[in-house]
Formats: sequence, C-alpha cells, structure tokens
Amino acid sequence: MIQALIALTEKIHPLALGNVQRSHQQARMMARKLLKHHMAEGQEHEIDQLIDNLKSNLFYHGHPINRKEAKADLKLKVVDAPDDLAAVMWELYAEYETALKMQEPFQPPHELEAQVPAPVAAPLTTQQIMEQIAQLAQAGLGLGAIPEKQLVDLAAAIVPHVTAGQAAQSGKLKLEKIAGAYVESTDHADVFLTDIRLERATINTPIGPQEGMKQEVIWQRWDKEK
Repeated sequence: MIQALIALTEKIHPLALGNVQRSHQQARMMARKLLKHHMAEGQEHEIDQLIDNLKSNLFYHGHPINRKEAKADLKLKVVDAPDDLAAVMWELYAEYETALKMQEPFQPPHELEAQVPAPVAAPLTTQQIMEQIAQLAQAGLGLGAIPEKQLVDLAAAIVPHVTAGQAAQSGKLKLEKIAGAYVESTDHADVFLTDIRLERATINTPIGPQEGMKQEVIWQRWDKEK
C-alpha cells in the first residue's frame, strides 16, 4: 500500500488528491442533508445506499435518470403525474428547451466563423511600399527609362489613392448572456447567464504550432428574467 501511494503521489500532487477527497466528502454531506428532508430518521441505511448509488456506483455524473430507474433502482418516492399535468410539464420543458437552445450544440469555432471573418493580411503601409519600390529600383527593375527618383516619387503620389485590402481582423468574438439554467418560483424566474470571449490562437503542439481556439469566461451571474 505504501509503494502504491508513493507511485500515485509521483504522478499526482498530494494537494490535488486532498482536494478530490474533500470534494467527495462535501458532496456526500450535502446529499445526506438534502435526503433527510424527505426521509425518516430511521432510514439511515437507505440514505447511505442511495448516496453510494448516486455518488459512486453510477460512475458518471451526467448519467440521465428516468422515472423508472429512479423508482425501481434508487427507491425514490416517484409518482407519475396525471395526464393533464404531465402535458403541462412537457410544455414547460419545451419552453426551457427553446430558451436554453438545447437542440443547438454550442461549437465555438462555428460561432467565431459565422460572426467574425477569418483574418486577412494587413495592408502594406506607405513606408513599406516605398521601401519595396526603392529596392526594385536599386536592382535595376524600373519602368523603362524612368529614373529611380522619379519612380519613387510616382509611387509616393499613387499610394494614398490605392486601397490595399481589408484591415486585419482581430479574430475575437464576445458572446453575452448565454442562458445555462433556470430556477422558477411563483414570484419570478432566475436565469444563470454567462459571457464568454472566443479568440483564434496559435497553440504549440508536439508537431508544431497549430491554429486553435481560446475560450475565456468573462462573467457569470444569476439574473431575474424580464
């Protein structure tokens, strides 16, 4: 056991292991407090079993639990709603589905490509064009018999009237008020909102620099829905 622990701590920092353990215990404590609001004092064994099933035995926190599984496997107090109430519940769910865009996968590259054109090369400055023309003139690549000085003077007169192309795009996009969750009450509805910034970035990989996507959360908050 000691050798196994040493091998583990060589791969994972002990503080990280401690954080995992504290998070695990915190989740079990909160689950116990919540379940005690709905279960009798003498059901400690059932509470422990239910916590084990939800916290450890499912292996994946995103596992969807339907009514049949909640009732048969987890032994929760599940009551099927009457048909008329079930229909209203489904309509409410459909409204949440629309508000949260649950049928639209969030794909940062697509959002960025749809709203921010791909960056193009910045136009050459007047100074850069002048320098290139001067270099061509020095190399003997003029326009017929036009001397070097006249060629440079001609370019200087033309450059201000020439559009060299679109300015370089920043490659950044800010998405605001992305709804993530709703909490309803009889008085109002609270919605959890997130603002994020997307940015094209060059990422260093083992095979060299690659074009990638940087996603940064700017602000998260609860707000009352208007």
